[in-house]
Amino acid sequence: TFFQRKGSVVFGNIWQLLLGFCLSGVTGFLQYLIESKSPYAPMIPNNYALAALGTLVSFAIVFRTNLAWSRYWEALTHCHYMYSKWSDAFQQITVFCSTTLKHIGQQPGAESEARCRRIQVIYSN
Repeated sequence: TFFQRKGSVVFGNIWQLLLGFCLSGVTGFLQYLIESKSPYAPMIPNNYALAALGTLVSFAIVFRTNLAWSRYWEALTHCHYMYSKWSDAFQQITVFCSTTLKHIGQQPGAESEARCRRIQVIYSN
């Protein structure tokens, strides 16, 4: 689920979540002060520092997203490999059972029929 607490990136550490909410609240409040032309509004003559901070945050987000995508594709590759090996094992069992049934079916006698029934039971399960 999306809102699980254990193992979640978003809700993993409650202090990081609270810090993020506090920072967003402060920046929203400062933006409101600037737009309402309040005397308490911060006077920022140059926005170079904000642009640099935005660039740093953008790079951090890009690298984190790249890391997440690489983990995702690595996990998908391992899942594909696992399904491939399970398919190979199933095909080997199927070929073994069908070949054994064919070989035993060609032999006359009650013992070969009993073996054939045992293998059919194994193959059907």
